[in-house]
Amino acid sequence: MHSLRLCALGLLLASLFCQPVAAQAPDPTFTPPSSLYAPAAVFSMGAQQADGKRVITGSFSRVNNTSVGGVARLDAGGALDLAFAQNVGVSSNTAFVKSLPNGQYLVGNSFNTLVTAGGLTRNGLVRLNANGTADASFDVGAGVGSTSNEMGRVATFIGQPDGKVLVGGVFPSFNGQLTSGLVRLNANGTPDAALLLTLARASPEASSPLRCSPMARY
Repeated sequence: MHSLRLCALGLLLASLFCQPVAAQAPDPTFTPPSSLYAPAAVFSMGAQQADGKRVITGSFSRVNNTSVGGVARLDAGGALDLAFAQNVGVSSNTAFVKSLPNGQYLVGNSFNTLVTAGGLTRNGLVRLNANGTADASFDVGAGVGSTSNEMGRVATFIGQPDGKVLVGGVFPSFNGQLTSGLVRLNANGTPDAALLLTLARASPEASSPLRCSPMARY
């Protein structure tokens, strides 16, 4: 009798929690590129634009038999945006892409390696205009700093509506300005002095787990 009760309870729980899941089907209106070459790897994809287009980055040199340089924009149907590809030209070390609120894009690499896109080379980050050309007014200078024990790297960043960019990662400085893991860049790529954080491990007697100085509201 006890076994029958357990069996009945199991069936009841299964009926409550194991609800049917609607089947997922590919979007028939989107045709992904039939071929990516040398090698076929997509590292990052920007947010979908209002017109349905997306920018992708990776280690590919051709999309659908058209030569591209590791940065490409696909329309809502998956076709290559040829004008954008021509403006971007040959790129290198473009491991990620982020869409910015003003329609521009940031492309770059987690580590402070030279990034080339849109005919411009910068340390770690290049900002592209909506048409794929490089924005020469944005320059991060030396970019993220490193220590003798660890190479500095960018983990995440987000564009603000005012054109500034928050950058987070593991680095002791950015373009020569001391900061620990978080920096806000002005619209021209220079560090915003109003947000330079120094994070340190708290001493055993401290009540707070982190000490942050100087602090700024943002």
